[in-house]
Amino acid sequence: ESEEDIYIISGTGGEPKRLTRIDKKEVEVTSPRWSPDGKRIAFLWMNRAGVLETGSLSEPPCIYTIDVEGGEPKLVTKEDPRYWFCWSRDGKSIIFSKLEAAENNLYRVSADGGKAEKLNIMGKAPDCSPDGKKIAFYRGTKQPTEFWLVENFLPTGKKQK
Repeated sequence: ESEEDIYIISGTGGEPKRLTRIDKKEVEVTSPRWSPDGKRIAFLWMNRAGVLETGSLSEPPCIYTIDVEGGEPKLVTKEDPRYWFCWSRDGKSIIFSKLEAAENNLYRVSADGGKAEKLNIMGKAPDCSPDGKKIAFYRGTKQPTEFWLVENFLPTGKKQK
């Protein structure tokens, strides 16, 4: 069994349950995050094949989700997300950072997958507040690192006529 797979175990102990089945030695599975309802886990998937030779990943990292009851991982985005990402508190979206032109920008994508939407916020390592109304992140290209807290960061839905 792979060391890179995601397992869950009861807080009271017992046998671990293997959720993912990563059988490739070059694949790294990191950053598991529970969905707010506890039914899914999102994780970062990276194929490190050729990194030693070229110095970069052969393909962009991806975010997948998997149902904790079992099943196959489902692709959420392959838009080169960075290591830290978070679920929106309603569980409908995943917020991640992406490097573009030497700047990290925050994006939101449906937890079911699809095209990511740029949030027009420069930053890394997003995390939502417990009420889902604020997002914390940092900017660290220069010293000192700046920590930010933003309210009303998600676009409001357009009303139907």
